[in-house]
Amino acid sequence: MRRSALFGAAGVLVPSAVLTGSVPGVVPAGAPPAGPPAADLAGPARLVDGGALRLPYSTIVGYDRDADVIVGQSADYRVVAAMSGRDGRERWRRDLRTGDRSATVLWSQPELAGGTVLLNGTTRGSGEGALVALDTRTGDVRWRATLAAQAEATAAGPAVLVTTPPETGAAPPSNRSAREAATSSRRARRTTDRHSPATTDRSAATDPSTGANAATADPAGGGRVTALSTATGNLLWEAALPEGCAAGGVAGDRVSVAVELRCGERNELEVRAAGSGRVLARTGLGPGDGFAPIVRDGVTVLRDARSFQVFGRDGRRLADRPGEVCAERCDAAVRDGVVVVAHDGKRDDPDDAAIEGIGLGDGRVRWRANVAAAHLVTAGGRLYAVGPAPRPVPFLVVHGIDAERGPGAGLASEVPYRKGAATGLGDRVLVTGAAGARWYTIVPQPSPPAEPPWPDACRALDPADLGAVFRKEDPDVVDVTVPGAPAHAECRFDVARGPAVTVSVLWAGADARRRFSALEPGPEEVRGRGGTVTTVRFLDGDRIVQVETTGGETTARKVARMIQEHGA
Repeated sequence: MRRSALFGAAGVLVPSAVLTGSVPGVVPAGAPPAGPPAADLAGPARLVDGGALRLPYSTIVGYDRDADVIVGQSADYRVVAAMSGRDGRERWRRDLRTGDRSATVLWSQPELAGGTVLLNGTTRGSGEGALVALDTRTGDVRWRATLAAQAEATAAGPAVLVTTPPETGAAPPSNRSAREAATSSRRARRTTDRHSPATTDRSAATDPSTGANAATADPAGGGRVTALSTATGNLLWEAALPEGCAAGGVAGDRVSVAVELRCGERNELEVRAAGSGRVLARTGLGPGDGFAPIVRDGVTVLRDARSFQVFGRDGRRLADRPGEVCAERCDAAVRDGVVVVAHDGKRDDPDDAAIEGIGLGDGRVRWRANVAAAHLVTAGGRLYAVGPAPRPVPFLVVHGIDAERGPGAGLASEVPYRKGAATGLGDRVLVTGAAGARWYTIVPQPSPPAEPPWPDACRALDPADLGAVFRKEDPDVVDVTVPGAPAHAECRFDVARGPAVTVSVLWAGADARRRFSALEPGPEEVRGRGGTVTTVRFLDGDRIVQVETTGGETTARKVARMIQEHGA
């Protein structure tokens, strides 16, 4: 039975404890001989509470460090707003739906480059759209440009990339005349690193969905990719796509821009220099389900539903992983000539998440460890992985990473992990939940605290007592602890004719009571293909125990009482 519990995100963070066995030393074949343990090189670190915020909008778009502003959206995506990074107070808000006009916030703007937040506006019944940049400090419109029909905009660090399909063939998004646009287009093709002016329109600052004048047509009629400055809207560069090709997914940062090309029956990846648009490499791709690129530190991770690939800054393919995915947990960073990639692991195994180091020069795997990292965060010049601890431990865990040797031992915080609740923003982590939000800072730990003893979940109760509940049929006891978790932390009790029961020890130690106060005790019910799973959690001495069962709340409570009586 898979885990069905849903953990809350509130809680107070204090000195953490070492999570036993959180980094199995997995080194792939062909990797260099093992050196000193990773823990010796990437010392432990803990999350330190940086203060509470009451955020009125908890769907986080990004953080402007210079302005100390968090931009978020309402749960129904009808409002975008800026909130103080100090106390969460609302600074400004804009409605994204007014009459026939609506707007959506562009995905992937964690750093809010240039002090702007980008919106894609549309008007009902119109084939055109508007690209709108709001000032993160005031919410005013800094610049806007019209998007031709079927053109798409993507945030890419200091630039916004606009792709236009061949059948549309529009020039860069602009308010200018056809003659001005054509002149700038020719100039950009000759000297792609020179900036060209763009028109700024502040005439409708209160309505971010309003568009500007229609973009001019490009006589060539071919597909194009255009880079505009997020801060000013100025044209950085534009380039024609290869004949017969349309742009699929695009992404970029301050170093590189990646464009997935769909050219009839073949797919290609085009890597360009972010500053000039110059083509660095073009690589053929196999068939895919729609590749979605991300770019980190100039390195491209290209993923679909069946695999992921990694490309260096020069466009060379460094890794090709059929059968492994990079979806819910997918991030990358470059440190000391090594690409650190966090991914989900095997497509059919939810517990196979991993981090690995791949050499930029030779593509050779330096190390690989079964660590689930939702974010790779750089703080104090060091790289850290922040993500969920191996199940059943319900807390966020931090691993220091040495680029050459891999992650060190993980320190489990007191912040309950909830999918999507933790966001890496700059060198800090923001955790949101029903009780509000809190900033956390990553601080190196001089030495790891003592490892707490972990009780055996399979001995949490007497199988004979449980057999009485199952019509006197003693259950089969199966240890289902996943690699990297504390030994014997999770146990399943199976019977042929009865409900499934899984008992887990979520935590053990003197701080169990404090940690339990941050969890939801239940009962919780989650419906799945195998039926409804009921979960309860309770404190039993110095351990936190969880019971999951398909037998409903009555069975869950009965098993919980058995565990408490067995341990008395």
